[in-house]
Amino acid sequence: MKTIRDILMYGALWCGDCNRSKRLFEEYHIPFTYKDIDADTTADAELRTLIGEGNRSIPRILFRSGPDTTHMNIDNTLIEPSNNDLLRELRIRMWIKPEIKKRLTI
Repeated sequence: MKTIRDILMYGALWCGDCNRSKRLFEEYHIPFTYKDIDADTTADAELRTLIGEGNRSIPRILFRSGPDTTHMNIDNTLIEPSNNDLLRELRIRMWIKPEIKKRLTI
């Protein structure tokens, strides 16, 4: 069963792409964990640990590696995805049935 722990999104309140991705998750009723890297210094530190001192491009969306995996994997990450890229990934991971073609309000 898919849970809120299966998707982790790092973002910030000021980030338009983050707000768009959050809206997509909410419109499709997909549970996810959101961590604001500006409001939460722990979230910012976590992100820096994951990516090193490189560019902190957000949104950065991580997916759990598999049903028996307890950790997120940096290899299962989308960085600044378009709605189409995010929807495609959610369909591949079976979060959304492929036949659903709901139009998003942006």
